[in-house]
Amino acid sequence: RKNNHEKHKTLLSAIKNIFGDQVQVIGQKAGLHILLQFQNINVYQLVEKAEENGIKIYLTEKFTMNSDGDNWNQPVMLGFGGMNEEKIKKGIQLLSEVWRNLH
Repeated sequence: RKNNHEKHKTLLSAIKNIFGDQVQVIGQKAGLHILLQFQNINVYQLVEKAEENGIKIYLTEKFTMNSDGDNWNQPVMLGFGGMNEEKIKKGIQLLSEVWRNLH
């Protein structure tokens, strides 16, 4: 548990340091996953490009009951349970590069 707490802190710190106020963290106390809300970006493209770069993030629409299929700005979910702190930092850095390339 302590290890997961440290990884969670590392993840939140990396997001804040790399993205600043460009993303909103939702559900910080949701276990081994968090939600990120990006502004003014098509998250379908973000998920696709992230996966092309080896980063797994997930659309949240499949977890909601009233999804209408046009949720281009929905939060994305990312997990960190199976990763060490260095991989977490590298993953957030790569995600930021993907995000910047979509602007």
